[in-house]
Amino acid sequence: MEHLDQRLNTTSSQKETKFVIKVSHDKMQAVLSVYPKNGEPITVSPLELKDKLVDFGVVHGIKFPMLSEISRKLAESGDNLENIRVAVGTPPKDGKDGRVEMLVNTVVQSVGKEKEDGSIDYKQKETIIKIKKGQMIARHHDPTLGEDGILVDGNPVKSKHGKKLNIQIDNVEFDEEKKVYISNIDGRLMYRKNYLAVLGVRQIEGDVNFETGCVDFPGTVAVTGSVIPDFYVKARGDVYIGENVTDASVECGGTLKVKCGIVGSHKSVVKCGGSILVSYIQNSTVYSEESIMVKKSVYGSKLIACDRIQVDDTIVGGVTSAGKEIMVKDVGSPTGTETFLEAGVQPELKQRVQEISQKIQFCEQNIEKIQNSLGEGICNMPEEFLDVLYQNQPAELRKIIDMYKQLKQQKKDLIAERDAALESAISSEPAFIKVRGTIYPGSKISIKGKKMVIEEEMKYTKFYLDEKVRLIQWVSL
Repeated sequence: MEHLDQRLNTTSSQKETKFVIKVSHDKMQAVLSVYPKNGEPITVSPLELKDKLVDFGVVHGIKFPMLSEISRKLAESGDNLENIRVAVGTPPKDGKDGRVEMLVNTVVQSVGKEKEDGSIDYKQKETIIKIKKGQMIARHHDPTLGEDGILVDGNPVKSKHGKKLNIQIDNVEFDEEKKVYISNIDGRLMYRKNYLAVLGVRQIEGDVNFETGCVDFPGTVAVTGSVIPDFYVKARGDVYIGENVTDASVECGGTLKVKCGIVGSHKSVVKCGGSILVSYIQNSTVYSEESIMVKKSVYGSKLIACDRIQVDDTIVGGVTSAGKEIMVKDVGSPTGTETFLEAGVQPELKQRVQEISQKIQFCEQNIEKIQNSLGEGICNMPEEFLDVLYQNQPAELRKIIDMYKQLKQQKKDLIAERDAALESAISSEPAFIKVRGTIYPGSKISIKGKKMVIEEEMKYTKFYLDEKVRLIQWVSL
């Protein structure tokens, strides 16, 4: 707060009435304190109080009813009045971003219905939205302008204008006059992350193999059989696999459902923009921008989900990482198979941290090579001394020294970038690892960057990070 006067020594014998005005740090409000002379009633009009505010620089948002109330109380009593809010600024109103308003009765695509305990009932699957050709599916809303605010001192506060909507559409036409999106085909609705589409379906009877070739389709793909080794399926919509994905790859913008397993010899790679539902996973890498649900077990695999991972049976070996929560029955094995579970770290930012760390390591290796070649003393020697000591080859030496300095500066910049990325990677939301059965010794867990090694068998346990002490704690489920 800014003060008109220093803190007052107010006693009943003070010789004059004191008026103290304080303005908040953000200049969005002002308060008035009045200390009457000799503790006796005084007469001061609301207009006189207003003039004192204006003299102090408070010119906007003055609350005249409050000034009248202060005037009345001072006339009735000589009691001190302290920190009464007499002026409030007008906060800025930011504009709204451009957006899409859905005109169809949408049902969010999911792999099942969430139960009270947080687990998924796979039998209660929600339906996919079917769209007809020529159907209006959404309305476009342009961004709106913001309204500037005003501080109590009369100065403006800039608002933010809404951002323009950048949306990609497929098989959808935009009517500029009516501001609506209309489907060009019969198909299934897809709306995710500024992408609006009506996608067709490609049905493949049997396996994705030499007969069909690899599949790259702009809509939804349904395979009644398996994706065999070294083949791939790419789809902008959903993908349904009737049997297995074996040493193959699948990429899709929507949901992936695999009736059996994602398996192989560490060659299967799956990446999805939506959630993944699969019976079991073995020796594979699986990534989802939403959630991963496994009906049975996971062995020796790398699972990464931006939201949550649920495994109804066991996770043995490998790495399992979720942005928010992991729910599993058993973790590790009685033989001590190393198994790592991580929650509370966003995977895409974690990957960025790893990439920066590799660049830092590259700088360190080259810095060390130059130091071993020239000696650390020469590397840090002033240039005027180098000219004297190495008169025959100052140019070549300077090039190496310049490279050394650039590497050191690059390393410093990369460390700052890595620290910033690491801070952003840690989720601000609560993160948990819930073990509904047994977690065996040798298993390792990490929550929001803090790690813990399980040294003795634990059952029915929920792990979380105590933010106050920055340590992993646990309670019984």
